[in-house]
Amino acid sequence: MIKATYTDNAFIQQEAARTIANVAIYHAAALVQKGTIQPLIFLLCAEDSMVKSAVACALANIAAADVSLGRLLAHAGAIKAAVPLLRNCIDDGTTCACHAARLLSLLPHDAHNLERMVAAGAIEPLVALLASDDDYAAGYAAWCLGELLLICMLLA
Repeated sequence: MIKATYTDNAFIQQEAARTIANVAIYHAAALVQKGTIQPLIFLLCAEDSMVKSAVACALANIAAADVSLGRLLAHAGAIKAAVPLLRNCIDDGTTCACHAARLLSLLPHDAHNLERMVAAGAIEPLVALLASDDDYAAGYAAWCLGELLLICMLLA
């Protein structure tokens, strides 16, 4: 399954990411132990928006499983890789931006990740997603921004 992410075939990449997303619901830690994080983060930069959407969903499911896995994702570069999806995928009409916002909303919200999100330019596209016709995308963006605001208040 992980090897399938290394192919140049977008359909195979998408199906591999979807499978990983489903497996991550119950076995996220095992996927991480098998070395899934880096290939998935690499695929967030794929050209195909459906691949990026499936990958963001898989990473979000991993982050949702355990806060320590979310920390691993953040340290591995998931924030920097996911932020462009917030901008670029809004115009594609896909669920890519929604899954990217979900991923960012599920990562641990601490001072380090706040700095990473600001440095990656996440705030502006998250605010733009609030006006999205996709209620889920707007909801995840609101959730993420609310958590970031809470961290700012706690740090002040």
